[in-house]
Amino acid sequence: MITKFMKPLAFVPMLLGVNLLSGQELTNKNLPVTELMPQIANLYNQRSDPAKSASLMKELQAMRVNANEEYVNYAAMLYKKLGQDATADSVKAELLQRFPKGIQARAAYLKEIEPKRKTLGGADLENEYRKFLTTFPRNTFAEGAKQHPYDLFAADVIRKYVSEGNYGKIDEILKDFEGRTNAEVFLRIQATSALLRKNEDKEALRISQVAYDIASGKTGKANETVFLGSALSVYSQALMRNNRPEEALARVEDMKNMGQGMGSWATNETIFKSLAQLNRNEEAFKFLDEVLKGSTGDNAAYFAMLEPVYKKLYPNKAFSEYTDALKANAEVNKLAAVKASMVDEVAPDFTLVDLSGKEVSLSAYKGKIVVLDFWATWCVPCIASFPGMQAAVDKYKNDSDVVFLFINTSESDANYKKNVEALMTKNNYSFHVLLDNKEFKKPNVGNLYGVQALPTKVMIDKNGKIRFKYSGSTSDVKSVVSETDAKINILKAI
Repeated sequence: MITKFMKPLAFVPMLLGVNLLSGQELTNKNLPVTELMPQIANLYNQRSDPAKSASLMKELQAMRVNANEEYVNYAAMLYKKLGQDATADSVKAELLQRFPKGIQARAAYLKEIEPKRKTLGGADLENEYRKFLTTFPRNTFAEGAKQHPYDLFAADVIRKYVSEGNYGKIDEILKDFEGRTNAEVFLRIQATSALLRKNEDKEALRISQVAYDIASGKTGKANETVFLGSALSVYSQALMRNNRPEEALARVEDMKNMGQGMGSWATNETIFKSLAQLNRNEEAFKFLDEVLKGSTGDNAAYFAMLEPVYKKLYPNKAFSEYTDALKANAEVNKLAAVKASMVDEVAPDFTLVDLSGKEVSLSAYKGKIVVLDFWATWCVPCIASFPGMQAAVDKYKNDSDVVFLFINTSESDANYKKNVEALMTKNNYSFHVLLDNKEFKKPNVGNLYGVQALPTKVMIDKNGKIRFKYSGSTSDVKSVVSETDAKINILKAI
């Protein structure tokens, strides 16, 4: 399988010559890549200076032939950022040939088998996992993040066996990780979460108790607490599910003392139900009432959990009146939270070209509320949010005071425009797409607006001021529309 990624190439021997490396002060220091990257990035950011640009290119050439795979990979990334796509592709090909058992070859292998991992049954998936271990031995990579792909693959196998009810296989997989404290605790947490979702509470307790014992140092193994908070969370849930409420509350108290895990749905459920199991109903109600009074979201699941306790405490009161008041309060809280996130910055003007070739300027929409959505075709969260954004566009399609502009940016594929058009056509999106990419030789609007991640949305008021700027997304259509609607309504009131 590896040979597929390693096509023979004419790797020019002179690239390895000493003359090429002369003057590469940073690369020749053989610093850890985490120390090298910011220094090279500094040269990249100053590349408008001819001397800095020349130094950057020399460093990239030296990185390209360095014996450190991470140096070579970083060089490929920077060549891509510089728009030298052919060189970047050549460097990547060289990298796979020179490091056939390295990080990038391993990543390519995992990418190729990824579709299988989603469809195979437990036994076949485990066979793929074992094959992966043989092809890329774990011990050839440094402990820590570079070994995490093995943990993630093993977690997939465990979750598959949980879904099939083959719990004995979980222990077999976990045996491979004895002595790797963090990895074993991580996998036990994954297994417990999957078991709890299936309401296999006894198995969840058995697996999570060992996770807690290891993470807290009770087993005599190294006490590496990176996952202790998560271990406490699933263990306390499992204790509550197995009607051991006092122990569950004690573990929650441990989490509170650590400053971890508090406020999550799982922890709130554990606290409330543990108190209810102990017939401390007034405490249970008071706890969840405080949670709900500070909420800004949909609390249907909390209401369902609370209703039996509420009716025990207040048999003569209508539960619906209580929940209606909380729903109204959540809307007030949501509005306050949205207003607190407002900024006040002048929105830079720009001119871009849309898919029809027409130039579009921000200044043309003076006096209107403008929603900018920065996105890319390769950005999975961007695409996931589009059904919600289409619903928002549809809601305001007859409102002449609101404009949506979808700014396609940071594309590297030469055929990106066709990809954009295909995406719009396939999904019947009625977005007004503007193209913010390198061939237009204009200032990058994403950079102009300080976009650091995709998707990023920017909302501009009628006075040309940026009032909201936020990154991230959700695939939940209702949530996307609700958030967009709340912010537009605030801007209309200004």
